[in-house]
Amino acid sequence: GFDSYGNPLQKELWNLLTGVSVLLGDQSLLELDEISIEVLIKNPDLIPEYDENCNVTSNEIEVILKSIVLEEIFANASIKLCTGTGYLAAVLDVPSDVNWYKRNVLTGEEYDLQTFLQSFFIMQEILDYSNNKDILSIASMITNLNPEEVGQLATSVVISRIFRNNIEKMFNAIFGAHYILKAYSNPSIAPWDSVKFVQADYVGNTKAQARDKFIVAYNKICAELKK
Repeated sequence: GFDSYGNPLQKELWNLLTGVSVLLGDQSLLELDEISIEVLIKNPDLIPEYDENCNVTSNEIEVILKSIVLEEIFANASIKLCTGTGYLAAVLDVPSDVNWYKRNVLTGEEYDLQTFLQSFFIMQEILDYSNNKDILSIASMITNLNPEEVGQLATSVVISRIFRNNIEKMFNAIFGAHYILKAYSNPSIAPWDSVKFVQADYVGNTKAQARDKFIVAYNKICAELKK
């Protein structure tokens, strides 16, 4: 028999076993209740590596997604994150031509599931999604990042077009209320409209350029909040 990509089922069995092995790392299969994004982000060996141009250079997530079974699991989990009741769903507009499945990706298009997971994994290291599940808890810690963490956050935002296309919506939601309250009590702080993220700033840029512009915008907001 063949899978939905036209590969022999023996190939899918190999891809599944290989993907689960990479996913688990040192963890035993007997310790696993289910395969989920939480399992993925708990394995530090899977943190994507990237170059100075924000291109991912490691391929562990790519290996995992070669299995159509694992692809289906992670596609469903990612769709739920983007459309469910959590804070990500409130700040992400998923493009109508999103490619959650590799079989739908045309030449030159982005494999959104892969880049979304790569972005989310790197972002998780900074925003700690597992323990900060709402915008208020994220806002309380995001202004205290060191320069290395800011760079990591900025890179995570631009790897996936889903996050990159929602910079304004996502980070204005995170910073906005906190900033406006602070500005109300401190007149020396610049008006919110003069420092907030503007999506047009990230259109037509390379990923590295978008990263650098994000860092500038982030630092500008944080400098005002420290007044």
